[in-house]
Amino acid sequence: MDDKKRIREDEQYGLVDYHDRSLEMLLEVDRICRKHGIEYSVAYGTMLGAIRHHGFIPWDDDADVFMTRENYDKFFQHLDELDPRFRIVKPTDTPNRFYDCIARLVWPEWKLGPSTELTAYYDELHNMMFLDFFILDRTKGGLAFKMRKFRNAFIYGLCMGKRSKNNPGDYAKAWQRAAAKFLAFLGRHRNLNKLLAKKDRLNRRYSDKGKGDMMWSFNNYPMSSTKPMPLSVYAKVIDVDFEGHKVMCFEGWDELLKNSYGDYMKLPPDKERKGLHGTTWFGDRL
Repeated sequence: MDDKKRIREDEQYGLVDYHDRSLEMLLEVDRICRKHGIEYSVAYGTMLGAIRHHGFIPWDDDADVFMTRENYDKFFQHLDELDPRFRIVKPTDTPNRFYDCIARLVWPEWKLGPSTELTAYYDELHNMMFLDFFILDRTKGGLAFKMRKFRNAFIYGLCMGKRSKNNPGDYAKAWQRAAAKFLAFLGRHRNLNKLLAKKDRLNRRYSDKGKGDMMWSFNNYPMSSTKPMPLSVYAKVIDVDFEGHKVMCFEGWDELLKNSYGDYMKLPPDKERKGLHGTTWFGDRL
């Protein structure tokens, strides 16, 4: 990375170095995928940044990619080719301690914040530069999707019993907060790896059999309000400009961004321009 500081819009948010290193991680995923004919797409805020800003959203503080189940499995067969600066962290890498259902590419050399009791609980694995992998699994729509989403939320709730600290305040409705507390209580004495394996089997079912005419990311936050989208939206990837490089993006990006953000080209008010993860401290090496 060039040591000279670039005058960029993200400078006012203190994220220039963070975005430069996130870009290196994204390009490493891109390198392996292109080498082996694996398709991926930038996802969520990273997709929005690619389309609206031709790079990172200046105030965004993470990087995300989509992979269909088939491409996800292919990518994970080539982890031995990763740049040695990086490693993969899977949900099962912190035995009986639940962080999330998402696998991450992390850069262990760079911390996100000071070590705390919370970060130590997860062996500092989630206190590193990261890129999230969102798996797209096939599904049916209508009632079948709602039931499958409910089952995923139920298992996720049980897994929350293995968190360092639960925060039911993350749920908007009173019944959701009560359900989260109850499921976390039930999950305290459950085997986390068995719960994660059950969730994985549930979501592989349609993808492995090539059934279902829609897709959704079931390893994402289970209360997400986004809708499953037709297979045609994910049928083709194209190259889009991203921080002076080319990265892959689903050709159906317009439908996906509308699904997640509505009028996605409209900038949020200044007071809402902040990252989801609160990454304001960054730079110390481990």
